[in-house]
Amino acid sequence: MDATGLSILNPRALRLPGPNLLHQLVKPPSQQTALDYMGNNRRHSYTYRQFHDAADALARRITHASGSQDGQLVVPVLIHQSPLLYISLLAILKAGGAFCPLNIDAPPERVKFILGDVAATVVLVSRELASGIPHDVSATIITVDGDEDITEPSHVDLQHRIPRPEDLAYVMYTSGSTGTPKGVGISHDAATQALLAHDRHIPSFSRFLQFAAPTFDVSVFEIFFPIFRGVTLVTVRRVEMLNDLPAVLRRMDVDACELTPTVAGSLLRKRENAPNLKVLLTIGEMLNAPVVEEFGGDDSKPSMLWAMYGPTEATIHCTLQTAFSCDSGTGNIGVPLDTVSCFIIEIPETDSEDFKLKVLPQGEVGELAVGGYQLATGYINRPEQTRSVFIDSPYGRIYRTGDKARLLPNGKLECFGRLSDGQVKLRGQRLELGEVEQAVLRTSGCHSAVAAVVNSILVVFCAVDAGVSEDAILKKCGDWLPQYMVPGEVVLMSEFPRLPSGKVDRKRLKAEHEARKADMAEDSQDSESADAIETTIIDVMSDVLNFKVKKSMSLASAGLDSLKAIKLASALRESGVAVDSAGLLTMKTVSDIISAARREAGAQVTNSLPKEAAISFEIGSVLRGNPELEKLSALVEDVLPCTPLQAAMLAETAQNSTAYCNEIALEVPNDYTIEEISESFVELTRRNAILRAGFITFEGKFITVLFKDLRPEQIKSSDRFDKDFSLSSSLDYLNPLRIQIQQGSSVGSSRLLLHLHHSIYDGWSMDILLSDWSKLLSKGNVPQHLSFHEVVEFLQQPTNR
Repeated sequence: MDATGLSILNPRALRLPGPNLLHQLVKPPSQQTALDYMGNNRRHSYTYRQFHDAADALARRITHASGSQDGQLVVPVLIHQSPLLYISLLAILKAGGAFCPLNIDAPPERVKFILGDVAATVVLVSRELASGIPHDVSATIITVDGDEDITEPSHVDLQHRIPRPEDLAYVMYTSGSTGTPKGVGISHDAATQALLAHDRHIPSFSRFLQFAAPTFDVSVFEIFFPIFRGVTLVTVRRVEMLNDLPAVLRRMDVDACELTPTVAGSLLRKRENAPNLKVLLTIGEMLNAPVVEEFGGDDSKPSMLWAMYGPTEATIHCTLQTAFSCDSGTGNIGVPLDTVSCFIIEIPETDSEDFKLKVLPQGEVGELAVGGYQLATGYINRPEQTRSVFIDSPYGRIYRTGDKARLLPNGKLECFGRLSDGQVKLRGQRLELGEVEQAVLRTSGCHSAVAAVVNSILVVFCAVDAGVSEDAILKKCGDWLPQYMVPGEVVLMSEFPRLPSGKVDRKRLKAEHEARKADMAEDSQDSESADAIETTIIDVMSDVLNFKVKKSMSLASAGLDSLKAIKLASALRESGVAVDSAGLLTMKTVSDIISAARREAGAQVTNSLPKEAAISFEIGSVLRGNPELEKLSALVEDVLPCTPLQAAMLAETAQNSTAYCNEIALEVPNDYTIEEISESFVELTRRNAILRAGFITFEGKFITVLFKDLRPEQIKSSDRFDKDFSLSSSLDYLNPLRIQIQQGSSVGSSRLLLHLHHSIYDGWSMDILLSDWSKLLSKGNVPQHLSFHEVVEFLQQPTNR
């Protein structure tokens, strides 16, 4: 601490030795695994050699497309979390550019603004998200997973731009108070100094999960810190992480990750849910007591909790508290990194241009300011906003964070949240209420708007002309704002209450709104009598959301985000109401949930079988009704009903022949012949009847046909994989499993490509099946599992449906 008694930590920040370009921090090519990805039950991995080769190939395409333009090359990126994203970011850096991630749900106007703001000449997209780029932009669009395979290095000799340490490495767009997003430019020098400074503080790990959305600057740390250390970066499709994060951590053998406290408390919850996890970093919002108590350390358990703090403008993290103890205060943000200086300064009464920096005595509460080598270059094309928060001082250039804090006697910093109501954090995302208000004011007939967070719901109060609807305002917000910034509730008024000064009385607005909601909650009786399903849903939702829910209430106004939807779906299932979190998020009101639950209950009553009903069909009658199957009659073992989940998947595939058609790529040491590999799969299918299943329609619905053995046309050896897989014909439905084997060279590995329809496996059974197959291949012992016939029989009982 400062000897003068002032609130100063590390006044002379250190410049650390090491590379000063971000891509130079990435470990060089090797056969070690760099990336491990699971999506749609397909697992892909890249060695550091493959990672670099793919990035080099794509970098050449970027340089070729961008030509010889002057100035900084900033390349927007619209790609889901996947190896494709990580290859693209590294490729942009290698091409001498800076990457700029885009929200995958960003409306066209926002995308066009960002592309114009960075003067984009090249944009990288995936085929899946290509429609998110407006057609009328002038930039060259590179579809990174298009016809040219980015894993195949090209030998075209192109001269990439040569970046300098002060050039931009990336640009992150955050919410802007003027109604448009603002881009924060981070230099190579700031990014490398930040990552180097973490190295002595973060314990060793081998597999780090990349959880944050690419537009959240924490993703830069999640991606580049593991590959700086030369370990494995792990990711899984986002929907799977949200649906069952502990299972993802276990399945992918993750030992380190970074989460917001909300995610840690809601999805991870307990240490035992991820027994291999050794390091949990938290960021994005204030810690809470349950997370500290569960993941902090005490005499009975070591700490796995590292609390990180830092605004985007100071390059991801700038302070940290290592090995958080169970009795630590939730506001403890620790000490600055070696490359960062921290100051508690006097909070100015107004934001005037003649701001005078005054460092407060130790213990006094003020605004946290940071300096050192991690500061952003500023806001893109916003010199006035840059000057207002990046200040020249006797201690060098500093950034005013807008967070309230104090320096404790023990030399640690304690943070108390935002100074201003104008910038808030909602579910871990920072947003400017002013930007929401500006979007609302684009609605014709809306002449004033006030945005506020009320009970964790983003509410916008609108003074409007007669005839303006909530839908019109929400549509305009959807046109301009990413989904997380669209208000959950719109309150229409003819005029606002005002203070004597003429300003809007914001406190009164919020108080009256809360009073109205309280009145609604008390009026819990609907005009129609509630049945058991409605009563159950209302009670469970009220318990999960912590206030009395009304049938007519919109789910947005109830604050139902993806995390709460997961909790709610779980609680409803425990109460006997069958819903899933993804389904909940497609619904608009509480009434929609009730109606869906009633339909499901009605379908169960209609379709339930009498207890004495046989679960097998009469094979002869089924064969006679299906000519394709009749030819294979000698090979058929049994005919069974589909499970409800199988029937639903197959019904979707009937509409879209590629739906639920997945592939899994495997490698086998060349110690095994093609015959041995084939026989191991044949034996696996003998032990698991579901893998011998095919499907036909009978009496208007799908049923399961179990064959006695895997048929020859389902397993083939070839020099080249056929990657086309769909269920387009009745014969295709009889072959939902197809295996291709490609013999390796004398020093290589054999490669396998499994095509499977999702109706014959799920993620967890596939883990078991692949484990069994590995044991069969090596002549090991394989345990006996529940048969498919037993599963179907269980599910057909009325009490289990």
